[in-house]
Amino acid sequence: MVKQIISLQHYLDVIPKHNFKDPDFKGVKFQDIFNEFVRLGIKGAKKRNNVLKDLLYYVELGFFVRLHNETYKQPIFYQTHIGGDLVTDTGLREGLKFPKSLLDKHFKKINDEWDKLDKEKLFKKNRKTRNGNNIPTKKLERWLMLLDPVINITTNLLWTRETMDYDMLKDDYSKLIKETKDELNKVAKRVHSVNWVDMKEENKKSVEAVFARFPFRITF
Repeated sequence: MVKQIISLQHYLDVIPKHNFKDPDFKGVKFQDIFNEFVRLGIKGAKKRNNVLKDLLYYVELGFFVRLHNETYKQPIFYQTHIGGDLVTDTGLREGLKFPKSLLDKHFKKINDEWDKLDKEKLFKKNRKTRNGNNIPTKKLERWLMLLDPVINITTNLLWTRETMDYDMLKDDYSKLIKETKDELNKVAKRVHSVNWVDMKEENKKSVEAVFARFPFRITF
């Protein structure tokens, strides 16, 4: 069973957006986040460790920044468009390095874990969906979950590109978005091209159905 995590919206309600024009912006400390969750009686927020683990998961997805340095003895958290550590308006270009490093890390894990999978056991035998497609095994489903952070970070990049006022940086964002989508297509092609002993065409159709759930168009 997949672990139930605390809803992202609860964190968005408590953690402020970074105000680039305010030099005194201080973000919010984790203890304040936890205390507010307890006060509101949010489900699943009674244990401090659970609240922190889920928050750090959302940081990995690119929704928040965790900033910890000499100025902030305790880490502070704040919302950001792409998850980058954007301190000033002119830091937007530098901020692209953060999601790029996250994407590289996630793609490495995706590829490493794919190499470990038994390619003959990606779909359940003799079980199909209502549409007649083969059902992915739990191991394949867990591997597919590794793609979630990539999708979320790319969605954030798209949103930032469309809402930013810096036209000269839009090409930089577009380039990273294109590179990420291209890499996702490569990943999908690896799954699609598996040489199954039997049910080869059926499994190909099932792979196409799985990747059809993605918010981006996937080509095989």
